[in-house]
Amino acid sequence: MPLGDYIEALCLERFGRDRPESVISIEDRLRLKEAKAARRVPE
Repeated sequence: MPLGDYIEALCLERFGRDRPESVISIEDRLRLKEAKAARRVPE
């Protein structure tokens, strides 16, 4: 079984879906994290 098919089967078994609900790049994830941290800083 190819690796992609194996991972898809594991995700389907564990989470009930074959793909993630949302796909976010590492850069976008970092921007979201930084924006969240900036909102938390007390003034």
